[in-house]
Amino acid sequence: MQRRSSAEWKELISSQKASGQGVKQWCDKNGINVSSMYNQLVKHRKLETKSGNEQKNAKTKEAEENPARVEWKELKTPTTQQDIISQKGSISIEIGGTRLLADDNYPVMNLAKLCKELVDLC
Repeated sequence: MQRRSSAEWKELISSQKASGQGVKQWCDKNGINVSSMYNQLVKHRKLETKSGNEQKNAKTKEAEENPARVEWKELKTPTTQQDIISQKGSISIEIGGTRLLADDNYPVMNLAKLCKELVDLC
């Protein structure tokens, strides 16, 4: 039985995902033990999740230690179709490492509802 390094398993997992084949089908075709592959998939997902959580926690800590300048802008809810069409640009809202970005294609009425909810929460 061949022992593979973590880097080798990572490469095999990437190859399987890129193939578009199911895990069992890919393993059978490539001579990989299916149980071993599933064990490695679980292991690598846990590592990716842990790494992602660490990055998120670091961003949250940075935001708390270095608060951004707060700018308040008055938002007017569009009342006519022309108001909706004429509004262009984008808005970015970041809270605790989570970012909402609404560009020109984001429905203005949905953004207005979101802003109303944010006002109600504050």
